[in-house]
This record gives sequence, C-alpha cells and structure tokens, in this order.
Amino acid sequence: MLRRFFVILPYSICVLFFLLYSILSVVRHLHFGSFGFDLGIADQIVWKYSQFKAPITTIQFFPFTLLLSDHVELIYILLSPFYWIFNSPITLLVLQAAFVGLSGIPVFWLARDKGARYSVSIAILISY
Repeated sequence: MLRRFFVILPYSICVLFFLLYSILSVVRHLHFGSFGFDLGIADQIVWKYSQFKAPITTIQFFPFTLLLSDHVELIYILLSPFYWIFNSPITLLVLQAAFVGLSGIPVFWLARDKGARYSVSIAILISY
C-alpha cells in the first residue's frame, strides 16, 4: 500500500498543480486580469485554424497580417481541434496549465534517472 502511494505521489502533485494553475488563470481571466493582447492574438489564430481558414489576425500593429509572415507557431494547428469542443480563450488557458503542470512528470523521472533519491526528486518536482 505504501509503495503504491510513492508511485502515485508525483502524478498527484502534477495534477494538483494543473488544477491550481487552471483555476488561477481562468479566475484571473474572468476578472479581466489576463493580458488581452497576446491572448487575443492566440485566440484569434487558433479559432481561424479550427475553421480551416488562413491565420490572419486583426489585432497586431499592422492589421490583417498573416501570422506566418511574422513568426511560425505550428503548435496552434495542434491546439485548434480543442476549439471544436469549447470555443473560448479559456481553452488556451487550461491547455497552457496542462502543459506546464504535467511537464513536471518528465522532470521527476529525469531526476530519478540521474540518481537522485526519491525525496530529492519530489522536492525538484515541487520546486519546478
């Protein structure tokens, strides 16, 4: 039973941080605390990709510019199917929290592979 606790603990920590970051970012966004410029560009581009349209944004300094002419962010193409389910900037905030929160699992396993003790690996995970 105790061994199972030690196996589940790093995953539970990552899920806990994912939930906390998600709640914090969504509440902050709903209270108009998120930075609208960057989130607006990302939201508009992901929505365009989800509608199979060209990633043209109207928010940047030069309106109606193609995003690919400025810099290429192909991750937006992979995120666009989530807009078929829930079409909102909150989707991007929750996905961002998921990527950051769940990226602690490879950090934990990297520390274990490098020979760190279990308690040190958990401390590195929490500090990450």
